[in-house]
Order: sequence, then C-alpha cells, then structure tokens
Amino acid sequence: MAQVQKLTLVDRGQDFTEWYVRDGVVIDVQPFGARVFIGSKVLTPITAVGQSIKYVSRQGNEGILNYPVEAIEILDDVEGAEVEGYGRKWAETIGIPASDLGL
Repeated sequence: MAQVQKLTLVDRGQDFTEWYVRDGVVIDVQPFGARVFIGSKVLTPITAVGQSIKYVSRQGNEGILNYPVEAIEILDDVEGAEVEGYGRKWAETIGIPASDLGL
C-alpha cells in the first residue's frame, strides 16, 4: 500500500485546511473543496513546513496554493486505507475512474 500524506495548511479562512496526497495525487480535501481539488497532481514533493504547494488540476491548469504547509504527517495503514476509501467515493461522486487517483 502506498503511503498517504496528510498536509495541514495554514488557516487563512479558506474552505479547506487539509490535503491528503497519495503518490503525488490529491485523494481527499477537508473540510471542503474536494470537488475542486480531487485528482490534482502535486508538482513538487512536499517535504518541509512552510512550503507552498504547486499543483496541476484535473483540467490541466497549474496553480500554487496561497496557504503554506503547516504540518506534514504520514498516515498509518489504517488511516491511509480510510482516506483511500474517501477518495474512491469522491471519484464516483465527481464521475472519474478511481484509477485516475491511483486507487
């Protein structure tokens, strides 16, 4: 099983403060924003607090989040499997194959 990385973002009043990334692909966003960001690809590995996230959306648009990374966590297998389940549900909800998320 690939590791799931939880990226907690600085809270500046945006709709989301957590991105869950597996093999460079966003598989869940909390508490809101999943419809927009699910399936985005992170362009640069996130390895340090304070780092900005550069990504490419499902539609092919490049962007940089205005919210730096506040914390980085690698989920254990149980938590990772739970988040992967959320990713599969999101894929179904937005009408993309789960394989597009690497699931």
